[in-house]
Amino acid sequence: MVVALRQAHNHVATEGDSLRHRPVSAGTRQLFETMFSAGMTPSQALALHQSNLLAEHGDLYKQVITQFV
Repeated sequence: MVVALRQAHNHVATEGDSLRHRPVSAGTRQLFETMFSAGMTPSQALALHQSNLLAEHGDLYKQVITQFV
């Protein structure tokens, strides 16, 4: 038996749901753990994180959130 592996996707790998499964940095993981410990829900923590990134990066926000795609 021969198994051949190839780097091909049967879907767009840079849009939609596939972007939800990117690696998270240790700093970001710690930030979210801190927010959860403070009683925030996942939705609240994500909204705050996105708001902070937008405030920090302004016009570059969209590039920042997609830089690891």
